[in-house]
Amino acid sequence: PEMMWIKRRANTSGGGSSNWMVYHKDFPQTYSYAYLNTSAAVDSTQTNTWPSAPTETQFTVGSWTGDFIGSGDTGMVLLFASVAGVCKIGSYTGDGTTDGSKVIDCGFSNGAKFVLIKRADTAGNWVLMDSVRGISSFNDPYIYLNNSPGFAPGSTADFIEPNSSGFAIASNVSDINALDGSYIFYAIAAS
Repeated sequence: PEMMWIKRRANTSGGGSSNWMVYHKDFPQTYSYAYLNTSAAVDSTQTNTWPSAPTETQFTVGSWTGDFIGSGDTGMVLLFASVAGVCKIGSYTGDGTTDGSKVIDCGFSNGAKFVLIKRADTAGNWVLMDSVRGISSFNDPYIYLNNSPGFAPGSTADFIEPNSSGFAIASNVSDINALDGSYIFYAIAAS
């Protein structure tokens, strides 16, 4: 997998659930992680989160017990990988433009119907846009995955624009396209 989401649902010591741990292939170090449920920056200080990069057949979690599933705990894991023409997991560096000239080429032919972006070098929201709510050349409805309930009804911004190969960046806000900012993304192609 190129991206993993791991969530402990309950632990044997009677404690409740924990944070959503995220691994992404383009984080600064193999052991870096982010929390899906917060806007915190990617953390590269816990060197025992992922001892090695995942392979085609397995992934390994480290000895850091803060948010990982331990012996007797219950949890779930969601694994993601790029599939040519279907979905893309990647990263980009922000250029601060607002005119849609920064195109994120995902190798699609009909554009993206789902886009999730997270700033990786500093704190930033997990911004989700999709074609169900509308991806257009104007203001698009969006959700912050790390907020509860995620967004207020009617929240819109011109963050991205349609592009046949993926999506284009239309904003220079910190969450999407700050100059020299580091970003990760997950995009699913429109059919």
